[in-house]
Amino acid sequence: MAYYNVRQIAEMLRTNPETVRKWYRTGKLNGDKTTNKDGLWFSRDAVDAFLAEHPKYALRVTDSFESTEFDTFYTTAKEMYDNLLRETKNNVELINALTIKNENNRKKLEMLERFLKED
Repeated sequence: MAYYNVRQIAEMLRTNPETVRKWYRTGKLNGDKTTNKDGLWFSRDAVDAFLAEHPKYALRVTDSFESTEFDTFYTTAKEMYDNLLRETKNNVELINALTIKNENNRKKLEMLERFLKED
């Protein structure tokens, strides 16, 4: 199994090494601290699990993390991310439509109340 250090993970995900350390400290990315001198090491499985939970980072992965297995994972993660964006857009459109419908119903109710007061 492949293992990566903080610098390698930061390069792969195009982020700052301190960000990788923060992910480790907050439990987002599981790793092993062998010694203070050697620092943190992350297994390929731990990185895959992190990317599965945080697909937006899968879009940043550089070629240094390339494999057929990862290509499949990357495609799946990108599809999941794209689907989430589409669902979000659809939900916003639905909320906008319901807001307009609610406003129209409110106007109809006001007209009906005015009509009833006139009688």
